Amino acid sequence: MMALHVGLRRRLAPAAILGYSGVLVGPEYLAEAKARNAKGETPPVLLVHGDRDDVIPPDALFMSADALGAANIPCQWHLSSGVAHGIDGGGLMHGGLFLANGFGVRVAR
Repeated sequence: MMALHVGLRRRLAPAAILGYSGVLVGPEYLAEAKARNAKGETPPVLLVHGDRDDVIPPDALFMSADALGAANIPCQWHLSSGVAHGIDGGGLMHGGLFLANGFGVRVAR
């Protein structure tokens, strides 16, 4: 939640924003999301959530992704099957590859 809120509002955008089991707080305030890189682009976002999360409902992933998309902020998502409020190997892999790409690191697969 903090990564999405702060990362989207920085003067200079981070290379990427990765959110695990969170929710976009205050989607109605996305007009405040002014973070841009040197090319004027918003930071890419990846949201990862467990489909068995009993702390933050999995629907939060889709509500957040929809709000980001409506604000023209690129957003990808991954729903981890059988995972509660935690991170599994698949979520770690997706997050690691996403961040590597955001930093321009080539990863052999």
